[in-house]
This record gives sequence, structure tokens and C-alpha cells, in this order.
Amino acid sequence: MTSRHMETAGQSRWTLAAAVAVLAAGCAGSSGVMRTTREGRPISGLQNVEREVAAFVRRAVDPREFAVTVSLGRDNVPVFINAHRVPPGFEAVGVFVSPEYSRLPLFEGTLEGRPVRLLVDTTSPANWTSLDRARRFGLAPLGPPLVYGVPEHVPDTSRGALCAAQTLSIELLPVEAVLFYARPVRGSLWPLCRSADAREADAVLGWSFLRAFETVRWEFPSRRIVFASRRGAEEEAAPDVLARLPLEAGYNMMVVKGTVGGQTQLLLLDLAGEFELAMATPPSALVRQVTMGDVVLRELRAVGLEEQGLGFPDLTRVGLGALGRFVIVLDNRRNEVRIERPAAAARPVQP
Repeated sequence: MTSRHMETAGQSRWTLAAAVAVLAAGCAGSSGVMRTTREGRPISGLQNVEREVAAFVRRAVDPREFAVTVSLGRDNVPVFINAHRVPPGFEAVGVFVSPEYSRLPLFEGTLEGRPVRLLVDTTSPANWTSLDRARRFGLAPLGPPLVYGVPEHVPDTSRGALCAAQTLSIELLPVEAVLFYARPVRGSLWPLCRSADAREADAVLGWSFLRAFETVRWEFPSRRIVFASRRGAEEEAAPDVLARLPLEAGYNMMVVKGTVGGQTQLLLLDLAGEFELAMATPPSALVRQVTMGDVVLRELRAVGLEEQGLGFPDLTRVGLGALGRFVIVLDNRRNEVRIERPAAAARPVQP
């Protein structure tokens, strides 16, 4: 089974549930504990959302209606087979709609035939949306058994229920059986939208979506992202390659090896992070040098992961402040990330 047709749901915080007893009670928080005010009174708004979640998952449909199979893998982690189906031979462009001063990869597509704003986050193992948007776009909860997930890339404890869309389209490229976790909240996707500049995002596309393509290409200087399902699309850009970085096994994220201040480390390329570096314990002085292959980044400011509200404390994150001047290519066939000169993004952005 290739990575195109098999998606894992991340690590141990993803769970299968045969029933929704806690949610159906209509008074428990997403962690299974009643949330209260300081005076001990229940927060009625949260109760109402939980009742909506219970009503939402009662409409669960068999994943096979989407030609998707859910099974248990190692450590009881659910595995989704035949999700995120992409037809071969396509290429589609998402033009950034984030503010001009920002390079956040926020673009527009269509979800179940309706316009949708999508944020691509290379640090999120899965795709996310909110409960109200899942209902608005007509996404179907999947089960039984019901599947729940908690995001780990940001400190959020809201347990999302797995749901599916028949089709998400980027230009004329249709992706079928796209899986999302619907957080039990209304309104903004904060903290999953990661930035005030992406507060209008309707959904986050994570690693499970990105791995469905032959290549995904972030052309930051041209403010666009290119999804390709045809082989050979990247051969033309070979002279512009500055570094070829093999993806590290065991991570559902863009993790590569590099050096920070001369020390070899695992680096998480955070293409939705508006900073240069983020570390669990950042130094007070600038980081003199970060290297990834032949790419050398100098005099970078590091911020704290906790300060930024970020997870995975064992990984140093390299963000848009350091990478936003390059072209970044995820090559799933070669299982590598390439860093290229901006000249590789030669085609103009279409209005």
C-alpha cells in the first residue's frame, strides 16, 4: 500500500470509540470533564456545543460510503485506507489570500461545491475544521466505530470527531474522501489557525492531505502553492535545488536533520509559523547558524515554543521568517524536502 492510499491518524492521542456516552450526556467538556466558572457554575455555552456534537455524531455514516476503510494499526492507532484520493496527471495552484505582508499559505478552494478558505500547516498530522463549519459544508461524521483526535502541534484539548467530505477541489483538481476532525467549537479555528492573519480559515490541511500528492510546492516569493499529481513535474527545477533533505521516519510532519549552532538536531519545517526559529528553551542571543544540507541560515532570532503556543517540545521549528524567501518542495515519491532558489518560481501569479 503506498502513502497515497494510506493515512495514519498520528500518535497515541488519537482514539477509537465505539460509543459517545460522555458526549451524549450533553454536559461534559471535550476532555470528559465538566467545565465550570470560578464559582463552580457550568459553562452553558460549552454544554450547548457538546449537545451539538452528540447530535452531529448520531448521524455517523459507514466510512465505506466514501470507499474508505478504517482499521487499527500499531498501538491501536486508526489507519485510514483509500482516503485523500487524487487523480493522476493534474496540477493545481492555490494563490495566497493572506495579507500582502504575510506569507502564510492560506488559499481558496471549494469544499462540497462551496467556497472554502484553507490553511496548509506542515506541523499538523491531520486535517481540522470546526463543528459549525463541518455542518455548514455538509461533512459526514464517520462510524461506527467513532474516531476522535486531539491536536498535538498546538496546546488544545478539544477532542474532534472524524468526518469526511466527498470532494475538496483546488482549481480543477478534485481530491476525494478528504478526512477532517471537527473540533467541538463554534467560530474561529483558533488556536489551529495559528495566526490572526489566518483567522478567516475554514479548515486546516495537514500532513495526511499533503502526502496524497506527488509533489507540493510552496512558492513563497510568488505567494502561491502548487499541488501536483503528475510525475516528472519537478525535474525541470533541478538546477535551482539548494538542498535535498530526506524526511525522517516516524513523524507525520516535515521533519529533517540539520544543525543548530553546530549541533545536529531534528528540525520541524513549520511553513505556517511566523517566526525564524522556535525552541523549547530559546537562547537570549541570536542563533549564529542553522544549516540544512547546503543551505546556511545565519543570525536567527529564536522564540519559545510555549510563548508561541506550540507543541512538540523535542523539535526545533524553522519558520517562515527563515524559509519564506525560498521555494520549498515536498516530494513524496522521493520522500524528501527540497529547498530551491526563488528563480524556480518563474511562472507569474494569475489574478
